Amino acid sequence: MTYTWYAQDKDGNPVTFNKTGKVIYLSAAEIDSILTLQCDVSN
Repeated sequence: MTYTWYAQDKDGNPVTFNKTGKVIYLSAAEIDSILTLQCDVSN
């Protein structure tokens, strides 16, 4: 399975986000207040 993550900021704008894998880890520096994450899963 391939897990591809996408992020949007608090205003709904796309954020450069290059994380992959079933489990991801975020640091405080990567989040500006509110971050929406979406994950697409494919074989």
